[in-house]
Amino acid sequence: MDHPIVSLVPEKRYPMIVSYGAALLFVGVAFVVVLTWQRELQRYPFPLFMPAIFFAALLFDRGAGVLATFVSAALAIYFFLQPLHSFAIAETDTAGVAAFLLVGVVISAITDRLRRTLQELRRSNAEKSLMLEEAGHRIRNDLMMVSSVLSLQARGETDPSVRAALESAVARVAVIANAQDRIRASSNRQGMVDLSEYLHALCGQLGDMLRDIRPIAVRVHAPSVTVQPAHAVHIGLMVNELVTNAFKYAFPAGQGGTVLVDVVRRSDCLDVTVRDDGVGCPDVSGGGTGSRLVRLLAANLGGTIERISVDRGCCMHVAIPIGRTEAA
Repeated sequence: MDHPIVSLVPEKRYPMIVSYGAALLFVGVAFVVVLTWQRELQRYPFPLFMPAIFFAALLFDRGAGVLATFVSAALAIYFFLQPLHSFAIAETDTAGVAAFLLVGVVISAITDRLRRTLQELRRSNAEKSLMLEEAGHRIRNDLMMVSSVLSLQARGETDPSVRAALESAVARVAVIANAQDRIRASSNRQGMVDLSEYLHALCGQLGDMLRDIRPIAVRVHAPSVTVQPAHAVHIGLMVNELVTNAFKYAFPAGQGGTVLVDVVRRSDCLDVTVRDDGVGCPDVSGGGTGSRLVRLLAANLGGTIERISVDRGCCMHVAIPIGRTEAA
C-alpha cells in the first residue's frame, strides 16, 4: 500500500489555472493559521508557510511551489514584519526573508523532482503489473491445456490403475492452476495469496469432482492468512492429496460423511488439519505416491506431518513454521 503522501501525487498534470489557484488557496490557509498563532510565533511567521509550498509543488509543479513561496513572503512582509502594512523590509529582517525565498524555491524544485519520480515509478509499476498479469494468464492457460490433455488420456484408458494415476495428475495440475488464479486476484496484496479463499475454492472443486453421488461434504475452516504463492501451492497440493485420500478410503460403498479442512494460525506455526468421520484412511507413512508427495511438500516448507489418533475416521495434521510461509 502506498504511503498517504505518495497516494496524493496525481497521475496527470493539471491546467495552470487550477494548479496556481490551488497554490494560492494553500497559502491562504497557511495565512489564516499564522494569524491564529501570531503571538506565539513572535514575528517569525515563515515556517508555517512551508507546508503550503511543499504541497503546491508536490501536487502540481515547481511553478506552483515558487508562486506559493513569493506570495507567502509578500503576506508575511506586509502583515507580520515591521513596519506593518508595508512592503518595506527592515535591515534586521532582510536575511530572514532572503533565506525563506531561497529555501522555498529549493523545496519547490526538489519536491517537483520527487513528484516526477513518483509518477514515473507508478507508471513503471503499472506496466510491470500488467506484464505479470499477462504472464500469469498464459501460465494458467498452459496448465489448463495440460489438464485437458491428461483428462482426455484418462478417459481413453481401460486400465483402472493408469486412469486413476492420470486423474490424480489432473487434480494436481488443477491445484497449481487455481493458485495462479489466486495470485492474479491478489495484486492488491503484493502478490500474496489469501489461503482461506484459495482453500475454499480448491476444496469446493475437489468435492464436486470426487463425491459423485455420495453425500460427502467438504468444509473449510480457515482464517484470512496470506502466504507466498509458492507456499500456497505446497499447502494446496498437500490438502489435495489428503482430501483425495479421505474420499478414496474413508467412505467405501457409497457411504456419506464429512471431510473437514481446518487451518489455525499460531504464533510460531501454521497448523493445517484434514479430518474425516469415515472408516479411516491409510497412514501417511505408506508408500503411495500421494503419501510421499505430502511428506516431501511438508519437508520443503520445514514442516512436519503426523497422524492424530481420533475415535472415528482419520486426522492428518501438518505443522508449518510461520516464518517459512511469511503469513500475515
